[in-house]
Amino acid sequence: MSRRNGHMHGGQALGFAEQHNLALAEVLDFSASINPLSPQIDWLQLCNDAKTQIIHYPQEFDSHSRSLLHPLLAETFSIKEDNITLCNGISQAIQQLFASIKPPETRLFTPIYSEYQKAAQAYCNDVREFRGAPQTWLQQAQKLTANSIIVVVNPSTPDGHYYSVQQLLPLCEYCQRHAIWLLVDESFLPFISLEKKFSARQLLTAFPHLIILQSLTKFYACPGIRIGALFSSNRKVTDLIPQTWSLSTIDRLWLQQALQDNNHIIKTQQWLLATKAAFIENLQRLDCIHEVFPSSVNFVLVEFDRPISAVQEHLNAYGMLIRNAQNFGYDANIARIGIKLESANHRLLQALQQIPTTHFENAS
Repeated sequence: MSRRNGHMHGGQALGFAEQHNLALAEVLDFSASINPLSPQIDWLQLCNDAKTQIIHYPQEFDSHSRSLLHPLLAETFSIKEDNITLCNGISQAIQQLFASIKPPETRLFTPIYSEYQKAAQAYCNDVREFRGAPQTWLQQAQKLTANSIIVVVNPSTPDGHYYSVQQLLPLCEYCQRHAIWLLVDESFLPFISLEKKFSARQLLTAFPHLIILQSLTKFYACPGIRIGALFSSNRKVTDLIPQTWSLSTIDRLWLQQALQDNNHIIKTQQWLLATKAAFIENLQRLDCIHEVFPSSVNFVLVEFDRPISAVQEHLNAYGMLIRNAQNFGYDANIARIGIKLESANHRLLQALQQIPTTHFENAS
């Protein structure tokens, strides 16, 4: 399972629907690993609140502004309010961090989001990518100069590997000693647990050069709501992402309700526990699939017996999308598939069963 470079993004359902003359509701998007369960939102209340507040400027004037979201995020993620910096989505924050820090050197531990690759290449002249287990990370970090950046995505995508806090600790210690910024992206960690013991959040106080990037899109099923959060005990971090009117009123009102729905966490855990194992087992039974790789989160990496482009072409007729993992540097027959509700998963399995077994059966 080798890898190559590439930059793309999943979740192109709107464009797919338009291209294939489908209503958006007819599209099943397995390419974006978004929670199929949405938090409980009182849309009437949200609309009424928006009518009152939208005629005023948002309270989040810049990155230093206190928001009503701060106490809610602090409670949800078990951290101090002053360790939270809100941003207009993690993708924007990645660009701003690299633009502000201007690291002399960058080390990206792959697989990794293309946003990190693009930001690093735009603002750093020495960018290197490495694939390996945590025990090899220190070796790659050796001799980096101060103010350099190291990025780790945990759990990683598209393979869904999770590294424990103990595995991350030596790298945190090294980065702190040498004034190297360590960015740990925990966007998919809530699908494992929101408990602090699973997260590098427990290390924030001891390691001011640690920045945790927390997307809210995936777990709270809100790609259209552009809010993310950075967690760090370093007061300089807020200055690294300069923003004016960092959040919109609609974004804040929506997330205020979502974060107060404690049942969303429980329902998500129950759904994944009840659905994931059976979905993987059924995928493994399909003739067109060679292997389903272990994953700790809400998506799986799958090796087909043919190029993913051929699988995608077949699925187009069913209104379905899957993610070509070539964009993460993997071979042409590797895909990332998001786990959805049982009914959607069943439809995908049925569609994959209809793939012809001839011509590609010996491909790899």
